[in-house]
Amino acid sequence: MTNANVTDKNFTQVANFNITVQDDIPVAFDITRSTSVTNAATNLTIVLDLSGSMTNTVTVGGVNMTRLAAEKLAAQQLIDAYAAQGPVNVFVAGFANTNIAVQGGSVWKNVADAKSAIGALQIPVNNTDEYFTNYDQGLTAARGGYSAANIAGLHANAQDVLYFMTDGLPNRGAGGNGPGSVTGVTDPNGAVIGAGSGISPAEEAAWQSFLKGGELNSSGEKITAFAVGVGPDVPSIGGVAPLNPIAYDGVTGTDPAGTNAGQDKYTLVIGDFNDLSAALLSTLITPPVSGNLLTDPSPVDGSFGADGG
Repeated sequence: MTNANVTDKNFTQVANFNITVQDDIPVAFDITRSTSVTNAATNLTIVLDLSGSMTNTVTVGGVNMTRLAAEKLAAQQLIDAYAAQGPVNVFVAGFANTNIAVQGGSVWKNVADAKSAIGALQIPVNNTDEYFTNYDQGLTAARGGYSAANIAGLHANAQDVLYFMTDGLPNRGAGGNGPGSVTGVTDPNGAVIGAGSGISPAEEAAWQSFLKGGELNSSGEKITAFAVGVGPDVPSIGGVAPLNPIAYDGVTGTDPAGTNAGQDKYTLVIGDFNDLSAALLSTLITPPVSGNLLTDPSPVDGSFGADGG
């Protein structure tokens, strides 16, 4: 209660009255917004191992098939998952001890043509030298999509993602030895491991430069690269050591650690071909969605009071 004195020349009167000062306070309530990722363009590179061990039989979903067939199926499902987000161009590459020719040529393909090209990939059974696994050749093939001759096939304003898949140890190569490579012994399939196999530190630096839009990358696009080792041979060779140099985030220019000790974030080691497709789909990169919860897509009464405070 407030008192006020009212005075004229003859007398003074005391008046009593109430003054109420009220400010609206925020009232919490749920705001629900839903969105879907549409028209999120992706340039997707898929590099597949076509070495001799990919002829080995595995059982996936109760069906007997070669490792190569399981690898193809998972790659095609990965393409479909990215296509569900928006337009996708796909660059398909195959490797063993050299680069393997791809149906339709080494160019960017639409979803249907890419899946067809993957389905047509074969292991070069008439060339025993191609039975070996040469990671260097795989990375050389992967760079093809970003060569001067191919950059016209890239989606503009798109995310760039690369998957390198293999079922085992590098046992051929060029340059210095890389992690996980030991000369003078045999791998689990009996192949002699040669000098220069794996990705050496110098080769890793060049690869990371490429992924950051630098060396041999005529587009300047930045690429996130996943290195995927699948099958029972991978854990037996130390798993992550040969694969880590391939896994890299070219977008941020970092090589973040994964949750497992010694394993990069973008390195996947999958012991069973049954788990390959699910593991790949779990890596799906979804472009960020931005906006304002209060104003998008239409304004909501989310103010903080009548006086705006």
